Amino acid sequence: MEATARNTGSCSWNNADRCVMCLRLADAPDLLDVAMDRTFIHVDGKFVSIKDSKLKKRHFVQMLVPNDLDLIPVEDVGDYFRDGEMVDCSLIVRSSRDDRDHVALAWDDALDVSYNLARHLNCLHGEPRFDGLKPGESKTVTGKIYFLSGTRKAIYGPFAGDFPSLGYGKRKRPAPQNAAEYTERLRE
Repeated sequence: MEATARNTGSCSWNNADRCVMCLRLADAPDLLDVAMDRTFIHVDGKFVSIKDSKLKKRHFVQMLVPNDLDLIPVEDVGDYFRDGEMVDCSLIVRSSRDDRDHVALAWDDALDVSYNLARHLNCLHGEPRFDGLKPGESKTVTGKIYFLSGTRKAIYGPFAGDFPSLGYGKRKRPAPQNAAEYTERLRE
């Protein structure tokens, strides 16, 4: 799928502008996850459930570590991202109760992923960036929704194949562990 944003205003957008693309799963009983143990983000090369993540919150943003750490203004980091888990990539996954079927969402240029794990709002969010658009400029990003059976680990292969230019796992330095460390790096 593709999403295009166009700046029709008279001011440039800031570097953290993005759009929340919501994949609502509340009406799919086998994919409902109120226990937070079947929604996964990719951290340090492996899938981590929200229940086992650092924050354990029902609605939160997990920050993607961009290749360019100067992407987000320092003043925006602390307010919005707080202490979210630093994810490796834009892939966010929901698994069925029997852990055999999975739905995942990913974007080629994303700033973060998020989720809502309340009973009535049970969804995955991929948040593609539309940063820094000048008046009249537009940008198109590409995303994928995956429906797979098998192991959760098998999802990463098609994702990496669909988005090879992203270079996941090839960081020049270790990922920051929280927003405070990220903010410190921006000041370096």
